[in-house]
Amino acid sequence: MKFTFFKKLAIVMIVGAGYLFTGCSNDTFTEETTTSQTSKTVLKTVGKNSSFIEELQQRKNQFIYFKNKLDGGDTSTQEFETFVKNEATPKFINETAFKLVKKAVLMAIDPDVYACGETPELDAYLSASTADWTFIDVLYYYFLSYHPTYDAYLLADPNDRGIFGPNGEYTNELQRNFKSLKRFWDINSGNIGMVPMTGRVYRDIERLITIERILYPSQTEEENRYFAELVNEIFGQDQFWNHTHPLLSFNAVAISLDGEIAGYYVGDRIAMGDGIMMAYEAIGLGDTGPSAILAHEFGHHIQYDNGYFNEVTPENEPEETRRTELMADAFSAYYLTHKRGATMNWWKVNQFMNVFYNIGDCSFTSPGHHGTHAQRMAAAQWGYNVANNHQKKGKIMGAHEFYLLFEAEYDGIINCTDCL
Repeated sequence: MKFTFFKKLAIVMIVGAGYLFTGCSNDTFTEETTTSQTSKTVLKTVGKNSSFIEELQQRKNQFIYFKNKLDGGDTSTQEFETFVKNEATPKFINETAFKLVKKAVLMAIDPDVYACGETPELDAYLSASTADWTFIDVLYYYFLSYHPTYDAYLLADPNDRGIFGPNGEYTNELQRNFKSLKRFWDINSGNIGMVPMTGRVYRDIERLITIERILYPSQTEEENRYFAELVNEIFGQDQFWNHTHPLLSFNAVAISLDGEIAGYYVGDRIAMGDGIMMAYEAIGLGDTGPSAILAHEFGHHIQYDNGYFNEVTPENEPEETRRTELMADAFSAYYLTHKRGATMNWWKVNQFMNVFYNIGDCSFTSPGHHGTHAQRMAAAQWGYNVANNHQKKGKIMGAHEFYLLFEAEYDGIINCTDCL
């Protein structure tokens, strides 16, 4: 989903989770990454000479390499396609979002080959949105569209009400449900803010320069301005919908850091991408999509606040990723269908989640898998059942009580064969 380097969907996957930053100074900061949807907890130091900065620079160098080939008359996409398919998820990128980026880029080159069929309506929407892209547009998007994500992480003000959607069309719904989520769950949520992840950042040259300065400390101010003006011009063209193309902000992320990065206080925030909400509206799920994505990301903040992330090792990382994602799915479904929550019809929530849980899972394998479609649907179904069984008495279950029930039921959820 998170496009950008980490564009998801995540899709959020989208919809997804994101990065958990845990400390820093002007030169270095420690980052606790949460794979695609917030469950991988691998600490690493990020600084001017770190692997993080090196990866960023390597990707920019890779862009220059492919652009130089194209400028030299080599219009073949085969080497680039191979590069995209084989590129490992960089340390600084949301994994599920990155899978979606790969899929979208490859479909832009050849939709007949790379559309996987698991989400046909979404595939058709994304394919149509890139139908007029040339190869150079694909390169710009794949390598240089990271600004909306880092703007949401660092520069957007969580205390500002924010504008959600290219024209603010999702603002009222999201703000209403954000307030509802804070009232519904019994955690210390007063410090959690919600910020937009939006391609509109490409209209602000000075903001783009600031992002370049943070991410590329070795660049000169002249180089920072060059890249800022470049992406302002490129992504302002018609094929990128005048800075509002959905793939520029196709992500949603939960972030928690009581500290600063490069002088910018991060805090607890949920970044909601315009693009992912635009896509769900376009395929007929606009009445559930924004609220459901927000509820999932809020579920990750319940995990942050109550300490539900277990210690992660390379050996248990896939399982811990799945566990925390399924837990967030259950938190989300419980709130969405509870009569004192979002009061949504289960049929509509189920319809949305059938699409949501398939995104990014059909083209690329990953050790940080969030659970199969069946497991994620089982977790959501379980959350709905808990809401349905308790809400007749008007009770809202406490977050920790819900967590304990989920942990007790977890084995049944992941091994469910006939519960859907």
